[in-house]
Amino acid sequence: MHIEAPAAPMPEFAETAGFDFLRAEVHGDLADWLATPRLAQAWADAIADCWLAAEATGGIDATAPFTVLDLAPGEGRLRASLLPRLQVRLAALGRGHWQVDYRDDDQVVAPGANPVAWLAPGALGQPLPALFGVHYERTLRGELLATPTDTPQACTLHCDWQPVDAAVLDALPGDYLAHVNSAGFTVPLAALARLDALAEASAGRFLLLAVDYGVVEARDVRLGGLHPPTAFTVGNDRLPLNLHAIACHQQTQGAQVRATQQHTAGAVQYLAWRDAAHDGAAADAAALADLLAERLAGCGPDGHAASLDAAEHLPPRLALLQTSEHDPEICGRLLPALMESPPDDAVARAAWRNALRGVAAQPMLLEGSFQYGLACAAWRLGDLALARHQLAWLRSEWPDHPDVCHLLAEVEIAAGHAELAPPLLRQALATHPDHEAVQALLAQCETRAAARAALAWSPLELPRDGELTLEPLGPEHADALFPQYRDPQIGVMTRLPDFDTPAAMGEWLAEATTSNRHGYAVLHADAGAIGVVSAAWHGDAAYLHFWLGADWQGHGLAARTVRLALTAMPDNAQLYTSVYRDNQRSRRVLDRVGFTPLDCRAEAPDDGLVFMRWPERGDVAGLDRLLRGLESPIVLAGK
Repeated sequence: MHIEAPAAPMPEFAETAGFDFLRAEVHGDLADWLATPRLAQAWADAIADCWLAAEATGGIDATAPFTVLDLAPGEGRLRASLLPRLQVRLAALGRGHWQVDYRDDDQVVAPGANPVAWLAPGALGQPLPALFGVHYERTLRGELLATPTDTPQACTLHCDWQPVDAAVLDALPGDYLAHVNSAGFTVPLAALARLDALAEASAGRFLLLAVDYGVVEARDVRLGGLHPPTAFTVGNDRLPLNLHAIACHQQTQGAQVRATQQHTAGAVQYLAWRDAAHDGAAADAAALADLLAERLAGCGPDGHAASLDAAEHLPPRLALLQTSEHDPEICGRLLPALMESPPDDAVARAAWRNALRGVAAQPMLLEGSFQYGLACAAWRLGDLALARHQLAWLRSEWPDHPDVCHLLAEVEIAAGHAELAPPLLRQALATHPDHEAVQALLAQCETRAAARAALAWSPLELPRDGELTLEPLGPEHADALFPQYRDPQIGVMTRLPDFDTPAAMGEWLAEATTSNRHGYAVLHADAGAIGVVSAAWHGDAAYLHFWLGADWQGHGLAARTVRLALTAMPDNAQLYTSVYRDNQRSRRVLDRVGFTPLDCRAEAPDDGLVFMRWPERGDVAGLDRLLRGLESPIVLAGK
């Protein structure tokens, strides 16, 4: 990083939120701070397990050194903590004669003899990564420019963006031309080169164990999680690491990669395992990687900090549950606090869902009230599958319990199976006729059913495909849709407004319902509302719009959603739609379901749109009539 005056303004990338890596507790001596006793024990166990797995396949030379490479030795805290633990573990396994060669110079004495362990606590973010950007159809290379401030060691950061050939970005690991519409992001080219050199020195036999702060999902790259901050303090702050690129790169080389993160700005536990001597045993390698990832969960800095908090006076947190091996009794103690204040952060919610599933897998010795509390927590966190599982067990014991029937009815309504709710509620009312919540929900079900039956455009049998259901869209879907709408590109690509709260989205959904706009909420049986597909009609023609939420893109559901919507269309319907030229994902979806392009273009500012039709009998004249009939701001060129 060098000091210069600010350069020309960068492209206006979408606003981002939630990626506050600089506010995480990141210490200057990061490698030593990360090397907690729990991490050292977990890594020592993982190394021993990998060596034992290699021994089981005949891939060990017991006379050669077993190399451990410390990529961030710091002041030696990790070595002092891990090496004795590793030696004790090997001795307990009858392998005390194995010679452990712990090094910090990237050298392997006997390449190929034994798998090499690479330890990278905070090591992969140095030196500074390369900076790239995609701004719709523009591909960019960036340079960070720092301007000193009046505060010692503090500076403001600016990005000097210059055009670069798309082939440069296409060659990067991560396929960002397909994933990113408008975002800047870093790629740790130096770290990738170092890992490649280590892989060669290790003859393709290695276990990489890393912990660092950064991004592991393409979704979060797209949301701006790797865009450099505007303020930086030398010696304290660090740029977030693009672990997604590292994972993609190592996977293409045959490594099994696993990464876990507790919340958006939290530390990432990362491992990559490859044994080139036995690349054919992919299933065994995957099983070992899964086992190691499970053992490493909760042993990073988030778990350490939470344990320290809990040891003093703060309420229990997620890491405490994980470090207890998902003890149901500990879970029972923290459920009230979780219910009172569930996390808003999407990554934190996902981590909690995984933790609660771990609790549910344990032998249950607690009473039904705990099972019900677990179901309530799963419901609040959007895990309909876990909530349904717990409630089904409770109904086997108490089939007409009003609270159980009420919550299960809520779950089925959210999952797109509202027809299952009234029988449950009536069963509860048969023995508890004065239960007000059950009465209110039953009345709500009947009102909604009548309203939907009055919609001439909606089929009596809702369109379904496995776990997906399309249900007429309404304000009742806002709470589930709001967190899925957090990707700013959804609004940009679909021309929808911004919403600050679920209530604001609900108000807009209520006001946007018109006689010619037919909208469906996309409901997932295990997660509730995850997206929207709608059609704006004029005569027998309609303009189709669809979007899936940030957590559900890239799972193959978009094409299924559009196909479902097509089954609900009248036989004589002529559909049109459009995608931005750089929106490759939506274009692939439309191609897959049978939409074909039209030979026309729009006048500015909509000249970046590609227009499509379904079925093929539609033409440019029909599209023009539809746009005029809808009073659309889009104007076709020459019309």
